[in-house]
Amino acid sequence: MELPGIRSAVRLEPGIQSGDFPTEVVPNTSLVAQYLAEQGSREFAEAEDLAGFDMSLLHYRRTFVEKMFALHGKVVRLQEEGHPLGRDARHYPDLYALAGQHEVRAMLASPEYEEIRRDYDRKSREFFAGSYRPPAEVSFTDSPALFPDGSLRDRMAAEFEEQCELLFAGDDYPAFDDVLARFQEIRELV
Repeated sequence: MELPGIRSAVRLEPGIQSGDFPTEVVPNTSLVAQYLAEQGSREFAEAEDLAGFDMSLLHYRRTFVEKMFALHGKVVRLQEEGHPLGRDARHYPDLYALAGQHEVRAMLASPEYEEIRRDYDRKSREFFAGSYRPPAEVSFTDSPALFPDGSLRDRMAAEFEEQCELLFAGDDYPAFDDVLARFQEIRELV
């Protein structure tokens, strides 16, 4: 079944832009194996090709910082070149959810945040110098992506709404005003 704005394939994007910290080890299990175990078919659930395994993943604290950088660059491009946010507006609901997590807020108040920002900035300057648009002093306190004014805010809100209508069933997503209010809660930390 094709849905507007949603591709029917999964694209994995390994790359060099992301860092290698912080990480966490997460068990990766098969939904089929989980279902079989719940149904009492443990012998099938434990078959070799359904066995789970542990995977070392970047923690979502890093994802939060990377999404702020991504949106900042996209909004600066919107301001300077008129290039629409398009699909990149999808990062706003993610940032909204992540900014509500205790671990993210604790990270923002810790030296780890500075370490992640500096690492991301260094990698981006090295590998993406031509397209990288960092915030002033690598601080998001005055980023137009998180704290837009006037007509920019209105344009971003319209693009946000358009993308959310494609990505979410019904209206099960935060209002753009709620996203911006959450950013205000953490403004002194970012």
